[in-house]
Parts: sequence; structure tokens; C-alpha cells
Amino acid sequence: MDGRVEQLQEKLRQLLKETAEVSAEIQRIDGSQAEVPHYSQIEDAAHATGQELSRMIQQSRVREVALAARPQAACPTCGDVCEVAHPRRSIQSIDGPVETLEPKAHCPRCRRDFFPSTGSTGAR
Repeated sequence: MDGRVEQLQEKLRQLLKETAEVSAEIQRIDGSQAEVPHYSQIEDAAHATGQELSRMIQQSRVREVALAARPQAACPTCGDVCEVAHPRRSIQSIDGPVETLEPKAHCPRCRRDFFPSTGSTGAR
């Protein structure tokens, strides 16, 4: 496992290095900065790229967790087994909006929605 983590960390370093180079090139040629930009302009652009990366990671991880939820869950009120859907939802992270999937079930008997945890069916 440690070898796999190290391999992935090295891959991430290489991808981040490539991302930094591409982002810097965009800054140079997109016309949004002066020929000799103030450092704050460089920093702002770099920060925006970091926030975009953060949102992408959050979206990927939240989707992974949501899709790991079981396809059915017990209603917390009556215990009937209900189908779990994954509607899209936008949440506000510290880095901006993130589109997510959220496990959501509806109990027709109780006429209520509930949001099951991914680690349990809630079955009694």
C-alpha cells in the first residue's frame, strides 16, 4: 500500500507541476495582466487555479462517497425499505460552489424524504 501511495504522490507532483506551467502560460498570453504584472496579480491567478483544483477534488470525493451508498435504505420513522436516489445539489465550499450528488430516499408511507448515511442501510 505504501508503494502505491508514493507512486500516486509522485504522479500528483508531476501533474501539479504541469498544471502550474500551463496556468503560468495562460497568465502570460490571455491579456488579463500587464506585460510586467504586479506580484499580487500573479498570486491572485495562482490562487484561483488552486480553488478550481480544490472544487474538482471535492466534487470527485463527494461523488465517490455518495455513489458508495446502498441502493436502498430503511425509513427512520417506519422502517420500510425505500429506494435511494442521487439528485444533484450545489453546495458552497470555502473555495466556491461544488456540484455534488446526495443520497436521498423518499418514504411513500410516511410521505417524507430522508438522507441515509453511506455506511448503513438504517435497517432494523
